[in-house]
Amino acid sequence: MADHDQLISQARLDLTLSGTDGPDDPTLWEHSFRVMLNAEMIAQLPAMSAEPIDRYALQAAALYHEAGWVVQVTSRQMRRREVLSRPTSDVQHELAVGMMASSLQGVLPARSLQRACDAIRSLNDRHGETIEAHIVSDADNLDQIGPLGFLHGLRRGMVMGRELAQVLETWQRQQEYRYWEARIRDGIRFKAVRDLAWKRLEAMGPFMEALAEHVGAHDVAALCGEPAAEARKGS
Repeated sequence: MADHDQLISQARLDLTLSGTDGPDDPTLWEHSFRVMLNAEMIAQLPAMSAEPIDRYALQAAALYHEAGWVVQVTSRQMRRREVLSRPTSDVQHELAVGMMASSLQGVLPARSLQRACDAIRSLNDRHGETIEAHIVSDADNLDQIGPLGFLHGLRRGMVMGRELAQVLETWQRQQEYRYWEARIRDGIRFKAVRDLAWKRLEAMGPFMEALAEHVGAHDVAALCGEPAAEARKGS
């Protein structure tokens, strides 16, 4: 029998990035914990009732699916601020498997730990057969859509030295090319999760409009009258 509290405690310890250049960075841990929560809820959908889901493997795979970043930071292959700045590679998934297998030895039953390893290894394989991988993939994609997705994009922009206005321009181009629509349609497997992703995406419209207005100080310019606001927009 696995110890759920021990699993969570160990994952939090492993995934909170520490260093001498500032306070601990909980970004990776918080993302991974949200993905685990998403995965647990997805596993309870009616459509999953007949699936042979190993709940311990699912939780572990969701928590450690991005752990390869930690390995690379610890080995000084990258800086802490670069974590989650690009899609996670197969190499990073393999590093995550190694870290998880070491950290969770004795915490999970051997069979569950092996299933968690298999799930992480197949996360980038759309045609993989591991149900835990399918669920974690949808849970991870869901965390990157909507307001939370903007935070991911903002982090990437900061790493690349982009100004906030440039991050907004990237969002606008994504809208023009229907990037998010394609990602939801092609990247999320389960219908109920796709439907929720659409709702999260819809929530972005008013938020991004307000953010663009505030970054450009358009609302302040409007206090001086419409011509002043329009002049500011064209500057």
